[in-house]
Amino acid sequence: MLFIDSRCFFFDFKITFFFIKSLILMIILSAVNIGIQLPDPNMYSLPYL
Repeated sequence: MLFIDSRCFFFDFKITFFFIKSLILMIILSAVNIGIQLPDPNMYSLPYL
C-alpha cells in the first residue's frame, strides 16, 4: 500500500513539476512578448480608447 502511495505521489510530483515549468516558460514568453511590443504606439494608445 505504501509503495502504491509513493508511486502516485511521484507521478503527481512529476505532473506538478511539468505544470510549474510550463507556467514559468509561459510567463517568460509573455514578458518577452510584452517587451518586444512595448515600443509599438498601439500599446500606449490602448488604455486611452
